Amino acid sequence: MITQKISKFASREIAEKLEQLGLKIMERDGTGLFYVEYKSKTVMVADDKFLDNFLEDITKKEDQELKAYLDELSALSEKEVVITIKSTGEIVELKDFEWVRFKYVKRSKGLVKKLRKSFNKTHQPDFLKDLVNNAEKKAKLTELGFTESMFKRMAAGEAPKGWQVNHRFPLDDSGGNDPGNFILIKYLSDHKALTAYQNSMCKSLNEGQSKILDWAVYDDYVYLIKK
Repeated sequence: MITQKISKFASREIAEKLEQLGLKIMERDGTGLFYVEYKSKTVMVADDKFLDNFLEDITKKEDQELKAYLDELSALSEKEVVITIKSTGEIVELKDFEWVRFKYVKRSKGLVKKLRKSFNKTHQPDFLKDLVNNAEKKAKLTELGFTESMFKRMAAGEAPKGWQVNHRFPLDDSGGNDPGNFILIKYLSDHKALTAYQNSMCKSLNEGQSKILDWAVYDDYVYLIKK
């Protein structure tokens, strides 16, 4: 669930500037991440520090410079998400995914290991069980072609064969184990492409290092494009 979160940053100057520019700040509950919307599209995802820097820029930059930057982010969200897996040469198009501007901050290996253990033991099974137990979600999965054998595995807390529960924003960075950060996705094509992109952009970072980059997001609990 995403809720509007303006009060935390509501100095009069910033609030007026946000309204003037047509910007909205939304917080995804439980994740600690903020979504910046411009022209009704998400153009940036930020943690507290990245968002504070962005809002500080808003008060300092000239309107023309700001508009040019926001238009750049808006154009970014329109670009197709096409990823080449270097190890195989496979080109994967992720239709309906969108690019957003994002600050990736490398976590410690110890913390990632702890979060991954909790994910495997508790959060992933609970997420999969909820997809089956929630009538609306199960109906959508059925429409997408999920079978009873797939639902049986999910009810037991296991991903269907060939599928993976992916973190929209990875544990290696600021992503957490909130269900809002999970997406059920095909492993050998889509998940593999996202992981390959992450590794190509962030594998060389050391703990505590950061990088501002473009990140592919899809805002739903399951990704499958029916052909």
